[in-house]
This record gives sequence, structure tokens and C-alpha cells, in this order.
Amino acid sequence: MALLQLPSELLFHILSLVGSPFFSQDARRLTVSKRWYQIAWLVTARELDITPQSGLLSLPRFLANEEVFGRVQTHLKSVKLSLEGFDADPRAELVDETNADLEEEWIAQTDRHLEALATKLQRCPQLECLTLIAPLDVYYLEVGPFAKLLSMRHLTVLDVDMGGLCPVNAFPDSETHLCRSINSRLPSLRRLRCRMYRICDTILMPPEDGVSLRLKEVIINLARTQHANGCSVRFPIYICASPPGYPRSTRADIERRATALAARLETPRMVRVIDVVRGDIHAFDAITGRRMVLAPGAEWDADGKTIVES
Repeated sequence: MALLQLPSELLFHILSLVGSPFFSQDARRLTVSKRWYQIAWLVTARELDITPQSGLLSLPRFLANEEVFGRVQTHLKSVKLSLEGFDADPRAELVDETNADLEEEWIAQTDRHLEALATKLQRCPQLECLTLIAPLDVYYLEVGPFAKLLSMRHLTVLDVDMGGLCPVNAFPDSETHLCRSINSRLPSLRRLRCRMYRICDTILMPPEDGVSLRLKEVIINLARTQHANGCSVRFPIYICASPPGYPRSTRADIERRATALAARLETPRMVRVIDVVRGDIHAFDAITGRRMVLAPGAEWDADGKTIVES
């Protein structure tokens, strides 16, 4: 039986397995027939992969096209936003004097784009999954737009891999501290994966009301890998600076907070803290207390070799 002869529900399921990126990469893949387009568009509208500057779903193009946003607004379930540093902009190769002005312009424009994106996504009632990715060289953006992105009401999955992002005003007060912003989402989340340039145990603080949480997976990654001259160097991220009069968080504090949080989860599958120890990637299981060494390049949730305490 040809695909187009299948019932709509079954065709939708098949195209969902193909995935939204397949259609986003080439809009011609939507145009097989009118019926195909109607179903494939719904698949595409559920999941957006937004790139920094180029492509069908670049951030500037998505923000500028209100018609496209209006069509995906009620269907959108998942957004992946990938950022690049100014070095990826073709204008970065200009002479230094011009480059400095262009970089300031790029920073201001990117902050405005992030603010506008957060405002738009707040209007998406079915948005459940948000992924934010930034490389090691993105360190000069404002923290406010990211806090606004993290404040969306319906999020159940939050993946943040911004090991290179150190916002310029990231001092941990109540308005700008990203760890506190993420912590406020714990009651509604089912999965949290997070790596940021600076992080502290506030991110895992259990709510004070004592109610059990429906979180099933929590992974805090304190390890970064930097590639230079053909070599990989692993090193820990920085702990958030503490306000005057408050003690500074340590890895042990984050592990203790993870253990306390694990005890508050209804049906936890994984609560893990990853860190660099003498150049190796170690993982602490806050549910069982087990420590293990992960293989180089392993996924955050991969199993590892158990460390036997001597």
C-alpha cells in the first residue's frame, strides 16, 4: 500500500518518526501532495530547530515571519535553539576597528532576538520541551532573555548545554541568577539536563512545601571539554559567585543537594552529577550513591565503570 493511501492517523505517526528536521532541512519535502503537505506540516510545526543566522529556520527569519509563527503557534511542542559566537559571523573577518563595532552590534542584536523569541514562545500553549545550546565562545550575552526563556509555564523537558555561556550580568540575585530561574521550574519538569559556565547548588534546591516532585531524570554536568591543537582538555566549570555573607557552593554541596532532591522524587529514573576528577569524567548517582567513570565522549546518561572506594 502506498503511503498516501494510509489512514491519516497512521501517516501522521510514520512522518512523526521521520521527524521535523527532515522537512525543515528542505521545504520541498513538504510538497508531495496536498494531503501529504497537510500532515507533514503538522509534524514540522511540532518541533522547531532554530539556528543562529542561516537556514530555513534561522532565528532572524523566524522572528520576522509572523505568518509562519501564527501557523505553528498552537502546534509547537519542542524548540531547540543553537547559538554561535560572533566569530561565526562572516563580518568577523573584517579589520579590528570595524570588527569591534560590529561585535557590539551583533551582541545587542542577538540579545534583542532572544528577548523577542522568549516573548513569542510564551504564546505557545503546547510547548513542553526546550533545548538551549551554546558553544564555548559565547560568553557576552545578557542573562535576562535566557531567564525569560526558562520561565515558560508548560515546560516539562529542559535541556541546557551552555558550558561556554557566561552572561555579562550573571550575579546570583533574584532577577538574574539562572540557577534560581531553573530551580523554579522543578515542580513542572519531568527531565532536567544542565551544563552552564557557572552553576551552584541552588539549581537543585527542593521546594520548601515538602510535596513530591514528578521529575524522573536530573543530570547536572560540571565538566567541560576544550579542544586545542588536536588535544582534548577536560576541566570543571566554575561555581557561581556567592553574594556577600553566603558560603560558596562546591561539588560536594551540589551532590548533597542532588541526594536530597532524589529523595523527593516520586519515581526517579536518574539523578546524576557529572564532574572532572584528575582529567577523567566521573558521575555520581544520587539515588544509589554509586560513583563511576564514564568513557570519553559518552552520553550524559551512559553507564560507566563503578569506582570501588578503597
